[in-house]
Amino acid sequence: MGKLTLKKIIQNLILLFISCLFVVVILEVALRIMKDDNYYVWTPNLKAILKPLPDLFPGIKGESRFLVNSDGYRGDDIPEDVNYKYCNWRKHY
Repeated sequence: MGKLTLKKIIQNLILLFISCLFVVVILEVALRIMKDDNYYVWTPNLKAILKPLPDLFPGIKGESRFLVNSDGYRGDDIPEDVNYKYCNWRKHY
């Protein structure tokens, strides 16, 4: 086996960088083609009532509600006429 010279090491590093860049570009294109436009943080309109077990969660009493709006976020639905200054994701879907 031959001795690795500095030139050969640099060539291998450049080849590795170009290969990684190529793979990232190919994956990005593939993921954009296969993307699902209906991505949600939580399942839309999810409603759950949580009843913690007193033995497992001491100090926590009573049930709590977990509500998700139609956009997949916790909280109330955002009115259609609201225009956000910094983020209006409705324009993108």
